Amino acid sequence: MNEALKIQPEPILWANKGIVLARAGRYQDSLASCDKALILNPNDESSYYGKSCCYVLQGDIELTIENLQQAINLNPCRCRSEARTNPDFDSIRNDARFQALLQG
Repeated sequence: MNEALKIQPEPILWANKGIVLARAGRYQDSLASCDKALILNPNDESSYYGKSCCYVLQGDIELTIENLQQAINLNPCRCRSEARTNPDFDSIRNDARFQALLQG
């Protein structure tokens, strides 16, 4: 993935790297990767989605909801669909705020 980022630094690749890093417990690196994607494209929903995955894995519900809301604002269909099945969100699946984001 690092080689791909050198050749073609696409925001989606940085965001995906962020999700992988979050799942490996490398939260600071994860957020840095997602922030790099946002520098390349401030309207990249995958970056906000990646940040929400990182925050939920850390147990920070407020920042999870905030970033997932940003992602959904930018691409509602894709982000809602992914969040419905992404196991990263299992810990907040019954949270009323999370459920409200998935409605719409």
